[in-house]
Amino acid sequence: PSRQAAVIVARGNHARGDLPEEPGSLEFLALRDGQLTNIATVAPNGGHGFGPRHLDFHPDGRWAAVSMERQNELQVFEMLADRFAPAPAHRVTTLDRPAHAGHDQLSGALHFHPDGRTLYVINRHDSSVYGDGREPADAASNNVAVYRFDAATGGPKLIQHIATESVHVRTFSLDASATLLVTASILPALWRHDGVVETVPARLTFFRIASDGRLSLAAVRDMGGDRAAMFWSHLNGSM
Repeated sequence: PSRQAAVIVARGNHARGDLPEEPGSLEFLALRDGQLTNIATVAPNGGHGFGPRHLDFHPDGRWAAVSMERQNELQVFEMLADRFAPAPAHRVTTLDRPAHAGHDQLSGALHFHPDGRTLYVINRHDSSVYGDGREPADAASNNVAVYRFDAATGGPKLIQHIATESVHVRTFSLDASATLLVTASILPALWRHDGVVETVPARLTFFRIASDGRLSLAAVRDMGGDRAAMFWSHLNGSM
């Protein structure tokens, strides 16, 4: 928020097969005369078991919210002189149910509403996009978690989970009026929906944002391209 520093979110990766875990970290960089210089690294336990995916700053600049992809957590840090406090002020799960064995359950992108009173975090339940493609994802576990945010304490309170109607949303954004939220899933995938296994295409899903920050489904737009990845999305004029 000071415009004098930046943060790089380094997720790391789980150990897989013969490959050891690749640890995660948060890298803090000072900005001076257009040059970046590393000033601090946050990597609890050497970054093992620490998998940050995305962060956003509260509009008043006092707080930073971080999604922990590999731990399915939301962590809120107080900002102290262009760095985070040593430990999060709050840690809460992003899930509405325990993670399913045999699938990747991953927290993803997050954004504050511009008014600072609501925080949105993506949950992705997936093995069919980046796995072998044969195991269907659970439709309901691909969702947006909605939190009411207390700017005085930094405390998030879960108020809603709403399905994205797609598998593995990678990005989302709000429009300039902050009354519309659009999620973008990355690729077609198998899912189990109402007991039926089927292929769901990559999709844009549109949600209306109510005055209390809750979401309601407005429309779904299927995207073509078969296995062409919808890797990034952003609404014109959005924050």
